[in-house]
Amino acid sequence: MKNKNIEVKCFFGINRDNHNHESVLEITDSKTHKRIIDITFTPTQIVQLFGRMGGVVGLASVIDEENFKQLGKTAIRESLDVEIHNIKDEFKREMAVIKAKDLLKDSEYDWQVSDYFGSKESFFEKDGLNYAKVKITRYE
Repeated sequence: MKNKNIEVKCFFGINRDNHNHESVLEITDSKTHKRIIDITFTPTQIVQLFGRMGGVVGLASVIDEENFKQLGKTAIRESLDVEIHNIKDEFKREMAVIKAKDLLKDSEYDWQVSDYFGSKESFFEKDGLNYAKVKITRYE
């Protein structure tokens, strides 16, 4: 695999507020804001690292291949208002994603549709019709 040089942001959280008192090193792509890797260390491993011991083992979670392709690219984020019918609350999120994907299927860009609807403005009424505001992202 060919090397990519990209600008990254790093965060090191020592003894994060969790049950195991683990620490984490997170490395994130500056442009796409995708986490490339996070490595978790126990308190003992942190002492070994700061003591300049070599070969300290940690638990790593690494970005998947699909997201790796987007590293170093600029994220273009937009929102799309899609009409949803009067359906039960438990189905409106799924319906909004399906409708957004259908609207974007013939687009010249490879849009990714978010299934996050946590904002107060995610679902709204306009002209007597129900709508969902769907977040979409593409990379260039």
